[in-house]
Amino acid sequence: MTAYIFRLLVQRPKLCFGFLLGAHLVLIITTAALYFSGYDILPADFTQVPLNLETDERKLRADAWKFARQDSLVTLNPIIVGDQSERSVRRDALEIVYETRDGNVFSRRNLKVIEKTEKEIFNNKIYRDHLCLLAGKTKCQAPLSIIRFFDGSLKSIHPDLYDPEFRRIPKVLARASRINFTRAMLTFHLAKDAVISLKQNKASSHYTRSLFYIGAPLKGFLNAEDRPDEQWEKNQEYAKSAFADQLEKKYKDGLGSMRMYYFLIALFFNSISQQVIYDLLLAGASFTFIFLFMLFQTQSIWITSWAVFSILSCFFGANFVYRMILDCRYIGIFHVLSVFIILGIGADDVFVFLDTWRGSDQRAFPNLAAKLSFVYRRAASAMFITSVTTMVAFTTSVFSPLLGVSTFGIFSALLVFVNYCSVITFFPTVVITYELYWKNWNWNCFSSLGWTEAQTRENEFVEEREVEMSWQEKFQQPHKLIVRFFGGLFYTKVIGHKIFRWVIIGFFAGVISVSVFFAVQLQPDEEQSKTSELLLVILWWVRPIFESTPVRSHSSLYSKLTRRFSCYQVAVWGKGTNWYSIKQLRKLAFRPSQEDKVVIVNLIWGLQPQDRRSCHFTDYKCKGKTVFDHSFDMNPPPCQMAMLEFCHELKTLPQSVVDKLRIRRSAVTGEIEVHCFVDKMNKYLKKEQKKPMYPNNTVLTLPTNGAKAQILMRHNGNIFNVSQLTDSYYRYYEALMAFWLTQDNTSYSNPDYITYGKLIGGQLDETETSNTPNFQGNRYGNRLLFASIEINTTIVPTRMGHVEGLEVYDHWEAFMQEKTHYTCVTHGPRGGSGGGVRLLESLYAGEGHVNGLKMKKMPPSCRNGFQATPTAHNAWHWLKVQEVLASTAVRGILMSLGLAIGLLTLMTTNWIVGLMAGATIACITVGVVGFIPLVGWKLGVLESLNLTLVVGLAVDYVVHLADGYVRSHNHFRGDKTRDALGSVGISVLSGACTTLGASVFMLAAKIVFFFQFGIFMFCTIGLSISYALLFFTTLLALVGPNGNTGSMLPLWRYFRDMFAGTQEETEPEVLCERCRSRVPYKSPEKLMYGTATYTSAV
Repeated sequence: MTAYIFRLLVQRPKLCFGFLLGAHLVLIITTAALYFSGYDILPADFTQVPLNLETDERKLRADAWKFARQDSLVTLNPIIVGDQSERSVRRDALEIVYETRDGNVFSRRNLKVIEKTEKEIFNNKIYRDHLCLLAGKTKCQAPLSIIRFFDGSLKSIHPDLYDPEFRRIPKVLARASRINFTRAMLTFHLAKDAVISLKQNKASSHYTRSLFYIGAPLKGFLNAEDRPDEQWEKNQEYAKSAFADQLEKKYKDGLGSMRMYYFLIALFFNSISQQVIYDLLLAGASFTFIFLFMLFQTQSIWITSWAVFSILSCFFGANFVYRMILDCRYIGIFHVLSVFIILGIGADDVFVFLDTWRGSDQRAFPNLAAKLSFVYRRAASAMFITSVTTMVAFTTSVFSPLLGVSTFGIFSALLVFVNYCSVITFFPTVVITYELYWKNWNWNCFSSLGWTEAQTRENEFVEEREVEMSWQEKFQQPHKLIVRFFGGLFYTKVIGHKIFRWVIIGFFAGVISVSVFFAVQLQPDEEQSKTSELLLVILWWVRPIFESTPVRSHSSLYSKLTRRFSCYQVAVWGKGTNWYSIKQLRKLAFRPSQEDKVVIVNLIWGLQPQDRRSCHFTDYKCKGKTVFDHSFDMNPPPCQMAMLEFCHELKTLPQSVVDKLRIRRSAVTGEIEVHCFVDKMNKYLKKEQKKPMYPNNTVLTLPTNGAKAQILMRHNGNIFNVSQLTDSYYRYYEALMAFWLTQDNTSYSNPDYITYGKLIGGQLDETETSNTPNFQGNRYGNRLLFASIEINTTIVPTRMGHVEGLEVYDHWEAFMQEKTHYTCVTHGPRGGSGGGVRLLESLYAGEGHVNGLKMKKMPPSCRNGFQATPTAHNAWHWLKVQEVLASTAVRGILMSLGLAIGLLTLMTTNWIVGLMAGATIACITVGVVGFIPLVGWKLGVLESLNLTLVVGLAVDYVVHLADGYVRSHNHFRGDKTRDALGSVGISVLSGACTTLGASVFMLAAKIVFFFQFGIFMFCTIGLSISYALLFFTTLLALVGPNGNTGSMLPLWRYFRDMFAGTQEETEPEVLCERCRSRVPYKSPEKLMYGTATYTSAV
């Protein structure tokens, strides 16, 4: 059957080539047809890398709060009702940082420069007309700046806070540091090394910073949530026009003796848009290099073009299996970048086939079909071993709970599989058609440079070649020289040399020791903004796709994602750029202040963890189903009083508990920063009851009831129609809450509405006859579905590691379990069934009896509360993801290594060589892992994803050499090693050069994302080829098995014969003149056609 196929390939080359080419084109055309028909055949989303733990309680709680307002039951949503005045709400802020490393930024000269600079920025016409936060109807709010302490803005607080000529700098700043209100402002401007001392007459700091506020809604929009995408786009356009060139010039030129840095999310994207074009050109250069290098190696445009086409078309074949059979519905940016990986692996397979084809020229074959059969069996076998080992190494990532990691590994494994299928079916037809039709074709423009190959006659093969070669044949000489070098000089003078071999072993022993030393120092990246930094780059990279796709509307994805991550410090640039410096300064240079973006903990009632049972396993966008806790009801007076007491206790927690929960206190008042809607409402009603419109001794404070509420309703007839009250109506709490939020139905922009409106949500009550949501009308009849108490912590996401952060999370869990009797599983110090009890004891250790202990008995209608961090990036969940990233990366590597070693042992059929190859691959892996901390990186998102590829990329070259060693029919280890080098050394080197050359271009990228990917590929392939050609081959030459030692074939034959009941005919043994031992006799025919895996020109 196989002989017939090879004869068919030779006798009908055009038919076979056309048929297999058509199969590739069918996949591409089918994919295009499904895509344009609307079927989600390419479920691409380049805006996110899904690194969520979808079943994690932390995520499900946060999702419950985030998506509750989108449920159809929630008809009353204070966030989106009412009009807001133009630019009356703060949207963002332009941050300016001033630096003088060897001097004092608070010198008189520097303060004058700062004042002049900020006036120039503040008076920017575009900023004043379109962007600035308005303090009134037309006046822009002054920037938060150190200059405010000198220009008279605060002199009403104290006369000393006025020094327009900057002659009393220490006295002014010392006075500001003594007043609570100004001290909180001053702290924001002070670096960690700042000294403010009136006694020493000193005010010094190496850094200071200012904020220029940007407001919303823009002109023409009703409120901050009105047409958010369009509003965000306009905001970006204005910011770019106003500041991009101006601030970039100041950053480059400096401000006298000072350096200036700036940050605004809109300007960040503007810089990305300019840089990303350059970096994408580098990616194009990488692809061009791969094509040209393959062209140089193959010396044929025909072979190179179809080889590259075959490799690239594997993406469509892999995606077809990935999407249609495995039903995976996510393709991200890393799936696309895997094309670079498969280009290297595919090129290696192409080189193996071509080098085997060229090497077979040293043998005589009766016809072209026999030659093809010989080459195919040898090359396909070698490629099968490497492909299967690489696939298994990639597929181990399927066990990762992180979708971005697991799907990336699966897709990469499918690419390797489809590439193998293509290279053993389509590529042989390419080579045959070249031999028959294109080999003698000259490209006139380059014929003088030798763009042809040795001219041969079809189907004519001779044993003896002519000694004298034509000029066409001489172009093949470099290939033969490399083959001879590996099998000759390289082995003799390096690998087999009595001295140099030990030098190599000693050198790599040192490299392994250094690698292990650094590998054990690998730590997770503690910066929560790592993911957002990656996403922000990807957003700009793929933005044109959003604007041009004919199937899906991605127009809003870009603006949604940018708004989502606008609160995070991002740094996607390397050192020496404004964006890198500003991130480091914001993170490390300044004291903690009220302006820091901290983690906010929400204590939530009325909801249960999100139900994701209906979500597809790869649909990370699925919001799940909101599950309401219908037992939650604030109308029963016991619940109102219990919640009110809870709020009072939160504000009076012992300092030891405050420290363990990391709760922030106001720098002005010293009070705990907690937004409790019950307490604030009660204070408002207490103030309301004193108005003269009510009878004397009127009580409106909590707990509310029908009698109290009706007093308020009757005296506010313009809002409430008490004639419609029924005996069954009881939701008076909601009626009074609406009255408080809108300040007697007068305002949707008052501080209470803005602060507390976002913490509640409800629906029309069943007793309400109107179909129109009327919460904003302040009428009765509305039901409160969920509510939250908001607490600011001192946790800055970029400054807390996951170990410390998860301990704080556990303390919050214990606190809520104690306060609300919410039954939940707590993790304790690091897990265990008794963790919650132990944490509870430690939380209140030394405090004696705490009033909160009675909160276990909260009324049933408000007992089921839980804590979460749903705002921004869900800090609790991200801390857990960091922990999982570290553990799964290590576990994945160990699993990949274990499976790779097992497969190598089975597929090379020699357990000694398999273990030696496995040990070498392990050394390569340790080297790559150790490289991460060596260059100052930590285990972040990109590093974790890259580590899933290490073993898969490391096996290729070692496996080729291991297979060449085992298949060599020489008896001694030295000769076996020489054969392996001579037969596959050039293929291994060519494959490595392809990937190394492509990754070199990425090293020139300024965006860290591209740079890290390039350097990781370069490091992995560089270590792989070095270990394979030097360490592994030296190891084989020193202690590799002689003859059939370690072979598993006798065991296999034994079991086969035992179960099959047959006896294989044994070949006679002859005495080897060299080794003086008996070895199996091989007939000349077998030696010519059926023994060596590879042939060599040596």
